[in-house]
Amino acid sequence: MYTTICLRSRRRICDQKIYIHNMGANYSEYDGVIYDPLIQFVGNMDPEKVKVWRALSIECNQVIYNESIDAIKVPASPNYPNGMNTRLLESLVLPKEGIYYGPILKDANTPKAGWTQDQKVISGRELRGQVIIITLLSDKANGTQYILEGVRIRYVDSETS
Repeated sequence: MYTTICLRSRRRICDQKIYIHNMGANYSEYDGVIYDPLIQFVGNMDPEKVKVWRALSIECNQVIYNESIDAIKVPASPNYPNGMNTRLLESLVLPKEGIYYGPILKDANTPKAGWTQDQKVISGRELRGQVIIITLLSDKANGTQYILEGVRIRYVDSETS
């Protein structure tokens, strides 16, 4: 199953208002400052069901990812009071026919004594919850135009739903 976020035009938020960029603008530049391209969104298809979050497909003209440990978050719940989080590694986001594909790695909060954070992200528990929050960015703050058409989040219903 998938939940899909579609973005058909370049937009920005300034003073809590959304603006559509004019063509030919310096992309990622606001008020003379160039920022890292960043977008945050929520996946909440069938919000009453608990889901196991599996993978992303990103329709973008170049790779966009986030290696920060809280790039992908599942909010706290009674079963996971600290929530769950992981990263999206650039090296694992692979292009195929114009779409970038990447796995949703394991929970960095996995309670496993003696494990490093990297071991938890590779071998820990799967991200599980009703909602997922994903922040994508690029460290290429060079005014490059990013055309993000959409993101699909692959999940399966948890057996506990």
